[in-house]
Amino acid sequence: MALKKGKIFYSMGEVAEMFDVNTSLIRFWCDSFDLLTPRRNSRGHRVFTVADIDSLKIIYRLVKDKGMTLDGAQRQIKDNREGIRRDTEIVEKLMNIRSMLMEIRQELSDDATTTSTYSNLDLFSAEDLEPSLPPPSLHVDTQIPLFDVIIEEETELPKESSDQIL
Repeated sequence: MALKKGKIFYSMGEVAEMFDVNTSLIRFWCDSFDLLTPRRNSRGHRVFTVADIDSLKIIYRLVKDKGMTLDGAQRQIKDNREGIRRDTEIVEKLMNIRSMLMEIRQELSDDATTTSTYSNLDLFSAEDLEPSLPPPSLHVDTQIPLFDVIIEEETELPKESSDQIL
């Protein structure tokens, strides 16, 4: 629901496009809610100001987002117009923040895919890295790497001894 800078009046089609609804629904809401008072141009077509669009945001939030009936929305507006207006502004700001965060997330994921193809290890050759690694620990009797011996010993436990451990 983006408003164009410097524009004073919006046509029925532009407003319907902002809210992604049919023009007939906007027309129906204009007839149903006293809150909406669009002007008419020289041809007799409804034109909406920014204040009218703000009122439509309130109605849209109550009817479409919250699922209220028209009567319920009218009562809610009559009882607490400023509270609803404030809540609508807060929701709109939060949605803008959410969209900005989603854009940042997308940019970061795009950057991560381009930089993740290179690792720090690609800067060194294999010969440069091998001498710096310590030799594996060997079992004293078998001269097999110690890690392999430990795994073999665990798999060769007799059934009785494994039951006693539990």
